[in-house]
Amino acid sequence: MSLFEVLSIYIILQCLFTTITLQIISKLFPSLRIEWKSGFGIFILPLFTFISFGLEINIKEAEKKDSGLFKIDKLFLFINPIYFLFARLRIDFLFIDRADIFYLNKIPSRDKQYLLPKSGLVKIRNAYLRKSILRIEDRTVFPNFKIDIKDILLLGTSFDVTKSIELLFKTRRGECKIGNGEVSTRRRGNKGILKLKGVTLGEITNLDFVPIPPFNQKLYLIAEFHHKKKETIVQGSLGRPINKLDATKELKADELKNKLTFGFSIEWSEYELLFDLALKKIIMKLVSGGVINEVVNTTVEFLAKLLTQPPTSKTTKEKKDSQPLDSEADQS
Repeated sequence: MSLFEVLSIYIILQCLFTTITLQIISKLFPSLRIEWKSGFGIFILPLFTFISFGLEINIKEAEKKDSGLFKIDKLFLFINPIYFLFARLRIDFLFIDRADIFYLNKIPSRDKQYLLPKSGLVKIRNAYLRKSILRIEDRTVFPNFKIDIKDILLLGTSFDVTKSIELLFKTRRGECKIGNGEVSTRRRGNKGILKLKGVTLGEITNLDFVPIPPFNQKLYLIAEFHHKKKETIVQGSLGRPINKLDATKELKADELKNKLTFGFSIEWSEYELLFDLALKKIIMKLVSGGVINEVVNTTVEFLAKLLTQPPTSKTTKEKKDSQPLDSEADQS
């Protein structure tokens, strides 16, 4: 085979690995729920690198099914091909600039739990997300829950997709705005600090109905965490600032009044959950790990079990039984 023929085959294959092909497929088969509306992207062979600009993907709305709209100004990712040999997916670099994501949730998270891959199969390292917005509407609860997370910044994030809540604790630097409040995280080595300012816990978990002050008052949280081999130790304070908060000033634990001190450990094997379920579980553990009375403690533990229990539906069981055995290769 001549060099010209090899190059011709490569160019044809390379053209197939573009979003233009996906756009054509979505036009030819309008019954498909995923629609590639605009933008250009290309998966570069054999570098296992994907680059796109002005990408817009629409998951069409359907009865009793989730939908969404994803707009990404710039996207760049690199897949490590070595892990394919062990039946694993490892994204070693991910850069997303100016993403605007809307997600409409119609299926309860507990009913989608079976969709998560086995722990260690899909990992993302060195992820960067800038100037992004995430808007979520959840119609599986009453009243309908809506939340806008703006000005999202993630620098140096690494996490297991099965334990996506890790991104709060394994990000070198992360920030976002929720309503009038802010959430930030910093990590250096195996230690870090997580802060929440001016946001109610009920606001981010849809638990405003819980008659406990931390859930319905604007509070300020400072939590220090320390990673160990299979767990993370978290200690901190939850309260309100003694004086009017200066937005340019870093809040410290000794500047809080009516403080609720807390301490607990996160056993990561117990957090193979979708992000919202894992977040609720951590918040429940945060409150139940604080210095509060027995009645409140019992209530919180009950809610934690109620909201984070794993699915037991027939669909989940069938899905689990039908999964092939995964490679026993060591995780990196």
